[in-house]
Amino acid sequence: SLGTALEKSIIKDNFNRAQAIFMIGSTSALVFQEAKKRGLKTIKEQIIAPSQYTLALLQEVWEKYSDWENLDEERKVLTFWTDQQWKEWDSADYIVCGSSFVVDAMRKVGGPADKTVVIPYGVPFSGNQGQSPHNYPGGRKLRVLTVGTLGLRKGTPYIIESARQLQGECEFVLIGSIPQPLPRLLRDLPGNVKLVGHIPRSYIGSYYQWADVFLLPSLSEGSATVCYEALSYGLPLVVTPNTGQFITDGEEGFIIQPKSAEEITIALSKFLNQPQLVNEMSAKALKLSPQATLEAYEQRLMNFIHTIKPN
Repeated sequence: SLGTALEKSIIKDNFNRAQAIFMIGSTSALVFQEAKKRGLKTIKEQIIAPSQYTLALLQEVWEKYSDWENLDEERKVLTFWTDQQWKEWDSADYIVCGSSFVVDAMRKVGGPADKTVVIPYGVPFSGNQGQSPHNYPGGRKLRVLTVGTLGLRKGTPYIIESARQLQGECEFVLIGSIPQPLPRLLRDLPGNVKLVGHIPRSYIGSYYQWADVFLLPSLSEGSATVCYEALSYGLPLVVTPNTGQFITDGEEGFIIQPKSAEEITIALSKFLNQPQLVNEMSAKALKLSPQATLEAYEQRLMNFIHTIKPN
C-alpha cells in the first residue's frame, strides 16, 4: 500500500538524521518502531477520536438509520484501524490531539491519555472573511448552514429531523457529499432543507456570508476545521462537544448533546426568540477567531515541539 511504501522509504532514508519524527494519520506503526530502536522521539497526530470509540457511538445510530451506510463495511474499516491505532500508541512518545474530546475518548477506551497533548487546529484566513458581526433582524427565517459529508457521523439525520420541526421558521443549507443511494430521510426532505452537494472550497465563502448560524451536530470528530472557518466568518456555532471545538457554551454559540434533534431545535429556537443573540455571539466569534488561524496553530505546535528534548 501507499502507506507501507512511505514507511519503508522513510526508514531506508535513515530518517534524514532527524532527532524526532512526527506522523499524521495511521501510517506510523512501523516507522515508530524503527525510530525507537534508533533513539528518536516519536510524535503521533491523533486526527480523530479512536476507531473503537467511534464504532461504539455509531452502533445505536446504525440501528435507527440502517439504510444510510454499509454497516458491515464500516465495521471492518473501523476494526482494522483500531488494531493499527494501538500499535501506534504503544510506540509513540507523544500523541497530539486536536481537542480534549479526543483525549477523553482515548481515556474511555483505555488508551494512553497520559501521552497526549491538546493542540487545536487552524485554517487559512484571507483577511476579509469576517469584517463585521452578522445581524439577524428577526421577521424572516433563520438561515442555518452545515458543511461536511452527509452521514451518520456528522449527525445529518438529526439535522433533517430538527428541520422538520422548524418548518416555517428556519431554512437549512447542507453542503457536502451526498450518499448514494439516497437514504429514506433524504428522499423525503422537508421543504426548508436544501442539499447543495460537494462544491469547490472557493465557493463556500458566499454561504458562510449568507448564513446566520453554523450547525454541526457530529457524533465523532478530531476538531472539525469547518467550525474554525465558520468562526472566521463570525458565525455563531451550534455544535456538540464531539466536534472538538474551543468555544464557550452561551458565548460564541451553543454546545448541545449529540444524537438529539430536540437539542438542535431548542438551540436554534433561542436565536428565533432572541434575534439579538446572533449579533452578540457573532461579535464574540470574531473576537475568538484569531485563535483559529493557521498561524495560531503553527505557533501552538512549534511551542510544543520546542519543549521536546532529544534522547
